[in-house]
Amino acid sequence: MEQHPQFAALVASDGQAIWDKLKKEPARAYATFCQYREMGANRSIPGLAKLLGRKSYRRFLRWSVKWQWQKRCAAYDAEMDRRWRGSKAGEVEQTAKRHKAIAHLMQKISMEELNVWASKIEAEKKEAEKEKRAREPTIDNLTSLRLLGDRGVVLERLINGDPTEIGENKDSTFDPSQLTTEELRELRRLQDKAKKGA
Repeated sequence: MEQHPQFAALVASDGQAIWDKLKKEPARAYATFCQYREMGANRSIPGLAKLLGRKSYRRFLRWSVKWQWQKRCAAYDAEMDRRWRGSKAGEVEQTAKRHKAIAHLMQKISMEELNVWASKIEAEKKEAEKEKRAREPTIDNLTSLRLLGDRGVVLERLINGDPTEIGENKDSTFDPSQLTTEELRELRRLQDKAKKGA
């Protein structure tokens, strides 16, 4: 079968893509090619004949060779893949920007609430000093605030490609934020008891 001269490049001489209708390509052959092209990665001439309800596919084989359906489909698939990857890259970038904004908002909210919480503690401390009584710890939302702040930091680190876990420091110091309300109360009771005994 004679090879059509328009397939020297991926673009026909008139500037069209080679998967578009070519000069001198019969409309019927092009319409059949389009159905074949749209079958995707599992396309085949026998599958096309079955799709179109034809018992014989000799004509499709002739057209396939003459109009180089394989080469045209390969070019079409490559272009569709390139377009898909380009759109996915844009989606990934937009998602990363959105997630980063959420992470910053989470951190901002937790810091604002932490400042409110710290102000309340300071006010309670001053009130307790005036009344000469021990101040009760207020840990109402500290766990929630800590979790929100931690999640915001982890999300930002993930977006930046940074590690989210830091190895355990064997020489770590005591962290009172890890204590429960009951543990804090018991600690305060023990501190008061130690002061009285001193």
